[in-house]
Amino acid sequence: MLVECEKFVNYYLPAIRAILAHELLVRHGMTQAEVAERLGLTQPAVSQYKKGVRGKTVSLIQENRKIMKMLEELANMISSGAVDKTLLSEKMCEICKAIRREEDGN
Repeated sequence: MLVECEKFVNYYLPAIRAILAHELLVRHGMTQAEVAERLGLTQPAVSQYKKGVRGKTVSLIQENRKIMKMLEELANMISSGAVDKTLLSEKMCEICKAIRREEDGN
C-alpha cells in the first residue's frame, strides 16, 4: 500500500512537472535549460517531459480545473522568478493536498 506522499511522487509529481514544463516552455517562452534550472531538474528531464516520455498521467490533472489553475499560477510565479526552491516545495505540497481533497470529494 502506498502512503499519500509516495502516491503523489509516483503518479502526480511527474504529471505536474510535465504540465509546468509545458506551461513554461510554450506560454512563457523559456528554454529547456531555463525550465530545468527553475524546477530543479536536468535539461534532458525537461526534454522527456516535453516529449511525453515522462509524466504520462497528465490527463488525471488536466481534467481538474482547480488544480490546473493552481499550476498556471505557479508557472506564472516561476516564470517571473518569484519562486525559490523552498517556495516551490511548499507549492507542490499545497497542490498535493488539493489533489487529495479532490480525490476524497471535498
